[in-house]
Amino acid sequence: MPHRFVWAATTLLVRVTGRLPATRRDPDGGRAERGDVNGYVFITLMTAGIVMVLWVIARDRLSEVFDRAISSVVGP
Repeated sequence: MPHRFVWAATTLLVRVTGRLPATRRDPDGGRAERGDVNGYVFITLMTAGIVMVLWVIARDRLSEVFDRAISSVVGP
């Protein structure tokens, strides 16, 4: 019975508006978003740049912290 109601409501909506309603799979009503690849590339490059700058500035201290952490796990 609920399927008949959904079918009837969808049919009515299509007849009134001329298009299908947005669903969970298609929340933007047919205007599919392809993603922001340029944004992901930009974020990746910025992250790599920040890591490189931090590594240049604090290389000795980071190496010391890493060596101390590894030696405490492995043992003296």
